[in-house]
Amino acid sequence: MKTSLFSMLVTLATFVSATAQESPADSFATLSRECNVMRPGDAFDMIAIPAINPGVRGTGQTWHIPTDIDGNDHSRKYLMKGDTLVCLEYPEYLTYDITGDTLLLTSVENREMRIDYDRAPPMLRLPMAYGDSVFSPTSGRGLYGKRIYIGHRGTAYTVADGTGILACGTDTLRHMLRVHSRHEYRRIMSPDTTQVAAWMASDDLINDSLPLFTEERYSWYRAGSRYPVMESVTTSTSIEGSNLPLSSETLLYLPELQRTDLGEDPENRALLARIALSDGNTPSEGEYYDTPVNFPATVDAVIGSDGNTVNVTFTLDTEADVRLGVFDSLGRSLSSITRLLTPPGTYHECLTLTSAPSGNALLTVWVNDANMTFKVRTE
Repeated sequence: MKTSLFSMLVTLATFVSATAQESPADSFATLSRECNVMRPGDAFDMIAIPAINPGVRGTGQTWHIPTDIDGNDHSRKYLMKGDTLVCLEYPEYLTYDITGDTLLLTSVENREMRIDYDRAPPMLRLPMAYGDSVFSPTSGRGLYGKRIYIGHRGTAYTVADGTGILACGTDTLRHMLRVHSRHEYRRIMSPDTTQVAAWMASDDLINDSLPLFTEERYSWYRAGSRYPVMESVTTSTSIEGSNLPLSSETLLYLPELQRTDLGEDPENRALLARIALSDGNTPSEGEYYDTPVNFPATVDAVIGSDGNTVNVTFTLDTEADVRLGVFDSLGRSLSSITRLLTPPGTYHECLTLTSAPSGNALLTVWVNDANMTFKVRTE
């Protein structure tokens, strides 16, 4: 390679950051630990089709979903194994960990081999908004079969490089954030552990004669959905200047298409409610409100004179579990409380905010399985 990967990625990060300063991005399209971290017990089916053109980066983009979505079934499931989260995605087992604010891929295993990373590829930095990026060298060791040892060295980079909409000609998904990941690496395989150890300890990587492998992944996240609704993944290898494609596919798990087994997701439900409220929708229009028209509580909320508290008054006709959550226009969670088995009656709660709200303050109220979002009024 004539130019180091690090230099190219720094240039890309500078471009995206400059674009982010010039153009306003979608304030709802932000990935967070509360809304977008994988959770054990989650499982869903996807459709795998040939890879699509990922389009361009930047704000206000329109990316296209293929109209012909006939493809192969593809399943994904998450479970805990010790202290780590494991993704079962045939034919691979992928292990993840969150260190600080970064989601890392710590190991890859299939029927033929296993790689354990001591410098793991970064997948996401949370929270992650348009223009944010994370970069790291990667290295690891593994085993192919029972006697072939593996050494892995490379670099990985992830950047949130676009906001906009996904459209298929009839339906449109708004508040999309595109995340672009690229992992380049070289790998040595040998029955001699000393040869692998010597290569891992050497300084020569950029001009190495071993094949260069590349995985490029584009993921489109919709605000209010835990997982991306579309991913496009291509892998290739470069040998002595010749680039050879290895695999290429797009995974669709659009909300209306996927068969899911996802746990309760109050944070994303609250985010969808805030989006609907900001768009001027009413509960009766209901795409983002999982509530009956006759909400089982009367609610009033007013922000305190100091701007750091919200005073809530609510009345229940029957006993219920109640949760109150305050958010701002950027989707940040500022305060929440839970009251289990609350008897009928009128209650007054004062919620202290972790920071001053940006824009309007919104209150989401959960009463058992129903929820509704209200604007917080000022005196």
